[in-house]
Amino acid sequence: AASVELAAQRAKSVVIVDIRELRAALPSVLYGTGVQLFPVTLTVGDYVLSPELVMERKSLSDLSSSLNSGRLFQQTEAMLRCYKKVCILIELSSSSAGLNLGGGGASIQANDSATAAFDGDNEFTTEHEADSEMNQAMSVSSGIDLASDVNTSSTLGKLVLFTQTFPAVRLVWARGPHHAAQLILALKAVERGEPEESSAIAAGTAGGNTGEAEVQAKFGGGAEEDARVAALGMLRAMPGVTAYGVERIRRRVRNLAQLASLSVDELEQILSSRPNAQSLHNFLHSAPPPMLAPKAPQPR
Repeated sequence: AASVELAAQRAKSVVIVDIRELRAALPSVLYGTGVQLFPVTLTVGDYVLSPELVMERKSLSDLSSSLNSGRLFQQTEAMLRCYKKVCILIELSSSSAGLNLGGGGASIQANDSATAAFDGDNEFTTEHEADSEMNQAMSVSSGIDLASDVNTSSTLGKLVLFTQTFPAVRLVWARGPHHAAQLILALKAVERGEPEESSAIAAGTAGGNTGEAEVQAKFGGGAEEDARVAALGMLRAMPGVTAYGVERIRRRVRNLAQLASLSVDELEQILSSRPNAQSLHNFLHSAPPPMLAPKAPQPR
């Protein structure tokens, strides 16, 4: 009876998936579990699991390249503007076991743990399942001191910076598409409501249709959000400010006046790079070009 009830529940489950994800194995595996898939073109995220929860899937190679380019920071910021809960699914392959990520020999290893799920306070809780396959999550494991030994130029170091920058975002590790599908089902089991196709399509677009208006009404938006995005765009254009630097500055500095008052040493602590700190300091304290310099008032 329990299996029949579970099958009926899955038949009613809806997952909205970005159409570009259909090239991966996960959507077909997920469809095989009985979940209704709605392939659409998404601007934000790869999988929308509920009105509040969005997921971005990364293979290990994609994770490394998106961390190096800063794209993951931009993607995550866009997801946080549109959804209350954001999850990064890191899907490993069989060849990824024990793969070195850099930073003192840290590696990816299988680890017994409980399945991670969101609760109503936007945090993860744990729910133990009888199925041992569900109780195997993947984790970054090493015996090093992350605070002192991780090189921020390594993939692991950048992943640590990412988690510090976005503490509300949760990472879910899957051994492959079948494990990933089970984790998605576990996440949906603790979520309320099914995602709406119109809202998922509208999220992150400039059209502002009804679906996007509903998202903004729930989680914020409007003129204040537009001003924040414009300010972040200006910050990104400054010399020495990387995608990592934007988020670290945003969390530690109140305004441009405070940023300009910081010394090179203080900027280095924020940017984790002496050359970048020097470039930004020089830019903030250099004289403006003649065309931008304020003009003296003309005598009458």
